[in-house]
Amino acid sequence: MKININTKQGKGSRSVQQDTYGISRKYVGREKGILAVLSDGMGGMQAGETFSRIAAEEMVNAFELDDSREDMTVRLQNAYRAARNKALEAAEKQQLEGGATVVAVLVHKGMCTFLSVGDSRIYLYRGGLIQLNREQVLGTELDEKAAFGLTLKREAKYNRYRDSVTNHLTMPEELPVDCPERPFSLLPGDRLVLLSDGVFRTLNDEEIERIVADPEDKRAKALIDAVNKRAMPDQDNYSAVVLSARKGE
Repeated sequence: MKININTKQGKGSRSVQQDTYGISRKYVGREKGILAVLSDGMGGMQAGETFSRIAAEEMVNAFELDDSREDMTVRLQNAYRAARNKALEAAEKQQLEGGATVVAVLVHKGMCTFLSVGDSRIYLYRGGLIQLNREQVLGTELDEKAAFGLTLKREAKYNRYRDSVTNHLTMPEELPVDCPERPFSLLPGDRLVLLSDGVFRTLNDEEIERIVADPEDKRAKALIDAVNKRAMPDQDNYSAVVLSARKGE
């Protein structure tokens, strides 16, 4: 199976780009797989930029240097843990406050696994758009409590802090990441889409699906062009990473 990757991002109305993406180098792909990471910085300009860069760069570096025989999910978690440790060191040395959200996918020999921390999103397009990850935000927890009758649905739906992130790269306590128990099979025609919140808070799922479904293989650019066209006055940084699977030649 061949994997084509395209990426695109924009700053929006912000003065600094706090989104960073990283892709493992092609020469490691056959042996170890292909890793794609997207991180969205949180906090002040320097902090957000620093932490997102560390997340993307260190995850890719740790993955490429990992010669263990661990399974895909463990290797992905180990790469994230290496990035988290590096970020915590930087926070202490540079006296930085902030963090970063992280989404990542690892594809190897027709199989895929993913990892998610915070509120960025991972979608699978397979004849329709499916969100793979569970966002780590207060709203998710409130909705679960409402489903079990532990709080009122109205209170959960209209809570002003619903979008508050409950886990990120530099949390003092290491909290569980969102990661599947086992990898799943990729099929020819599948697309994996990594988006920072600057995209999916501007475009809805129907718009994203329509763009990702297009046979033209420039889907990341098309997503960013759609955000640009919307011209929101307070547009956040926005980034898209799209991996497209097709039969090998």
